Amino acid sequence: MRLKVKKVFLGTQWLNDLVINCYFNLMMQRADADKTLPKIFCFKTFFYPKVKASGHKGVKRWTKKVDIFAMDRLLFPIHLGVHWTIAAALMKEKKVIYLDSMGGQNYDCQELILEYLRVEHE
Repeated sequence: MRLKVKKVFLGTQWLNDLVINCYFNLMMQRADADKTLPKIFCFKTFFYPKVKASGHKGVKRWTKKVDIFAMDRLLFPIHLGVHWTIAAALMKEKKVIYLDSMGGQNYDCQELILEYLRVEHE
C-alpha cells in the first residue's frame, strides 16, 4: 500500500507563547520520566518580561514549589518581538548561556538572570 502525502500550506505562521510553553512542559515531563536525562525546569514565557520590568520582587513566588537549585538546567524563553531566543542556566557549571538562531548576543539578559538567581538563592 502506498501512502499519499498531502501538502498543506497555511501561510505565514508565528510561533506563539502557547506553543513554547506547551513544548517546555513536554520537555519537563520527559526529563521527569527518564532519570538518565538532566533535571530541568522551564520558566514560562511570561517570566522574562516580568523579571525585566519588576525585578525579583515581581516573580519571587513563581518557584515557591520548586527547588530550582536542585535542577541541572533552567530554561528561560525570551521573545524579542519578532523571534524567540532562549537563555539557559547551567547549574553545575554555574553559568548562564544565551542561544539565538540569528547569532545575537544579549549580555543584559544573562546579567538579569544571574541577578535573579543570586537574589533567589538568598
